[in-house]
Amino acid sequence: MNKIIEEDIQYILNSDVDFQRFENSTVLITGANGMLASYIVMTLLYLNKFYNYNIKVISIARNKSNFYKMFNDFIEDRNLIFIELDIININEDIFKDFEIDYIIHAASPSRTQQFFQNPLDVIYPNVFSTDKLFSIAVKKNIKSFLYFSSCAIYGKVDSGYYAEDNYGSISPLDLINVYAESKRMGETLCKAYNTQYNVPTKIARIAHTYGPTMDLYNDSRVFAEFVKSIVDGGGGELVIKSDGKAKRAFCYIVDATIGFLKILLEGKNGEAYNVSNNQGIISIIDLAKLLESMYPEKSLNVIIENENKSYRQLIDSLSNYYVDTKKLEKLNWKPNYTIKEGFKRCIDYFNSKK
Repeated sequence: MNKIIEEDIQYILNSDVDFQRFENSTVLITGANGMLASYIVMTLLYLNKFYNYNIKVISIARNKSNFYKMFNDFIEDRNLIFIELDIININEDIFKDFEIDYIIHAASPSRTQQFFQNPLDVIYPNVFSTDKLFSIAVKKNIKSFLYFSSCAIYGKVDSGYYAEDNYGSISPLDLINVYAESKRMGETLCKAYNTQYNVPTKIARIAHTYGPTMDLYNDSRVFAEFVKSIVDGGGGELVIKSDGKAKRAFCYIVDATIGFLKILLEGKNGEAYNVSNNQGIISIIDLAKLLESMYPEKSLNVIIENENKSYRQLIDSLSNYYVDTKKLEKLNWKPNYTIKEGFKRCIDYFNSKK
């Protein structure tokens, strides 16, 4: 395994997450080779490797070759069960021979271009697939269900303060909101199944998260573009398609993963928890300048294009905000990686893959 990721997983294993609760259990994870869920999969498999926890990890992903590439070091692990499946086609019969203790639903298209080009492909995994997973959860009498949501569900809050009970407005007829609205409905399903069928549901509302498992060359988010420019060589351009003043809180994947696991195991049923790093708040232009200063040998150039496109409306509405994480902090969680440390780890990882 790559040194950076192995160090990250070891850091997670050394946290105070109650990992023993996973012993001899089966965990179903959708979107398993995505940026976020892949760290959870590897963490669970490392628990088997070092502590003999006997955790079966049922991993659902759409692309077999991408999955095997991501988890090449674990392919021979008998506890890693891969199911090649579009999450839209998930059904109870697939799991008839499995006992399932935990479900983590992390599969969801999130690229902005999809909101306009294929909006139904965004809605279905967040709503209909979630409903199917809950049917499985009811039948299997699971111990905990974690739904990956997003801080986008808050809409535009005039105060810029985003706590779990502070919601803003969202227009359901603007396709830019197809992701946020479908995530809202997914959260409503979480609450409904918790109330009507007593499914132990928890919700992670995720803010800006980054890590070595980013799909670097298919990720159009500005921080991924920055990393790509640095990794690709000298004379790169750090292009900002806005005025660069928007501030965001960047959370390194290690801190986020610990948060996800704490929510799954210790969170209150039927409730949501923000996952963000408020020590990592920085404007886009300041992030670009920081990265430029970290790699002077790359001769980087910060360029502001100030592009005005309709798909930036959602991003701009969440540009200067504060995501309250006090609720998650009560579970004895706090982020520890600085922006500089986290981005250096990402860049070192991608450089090592060249």
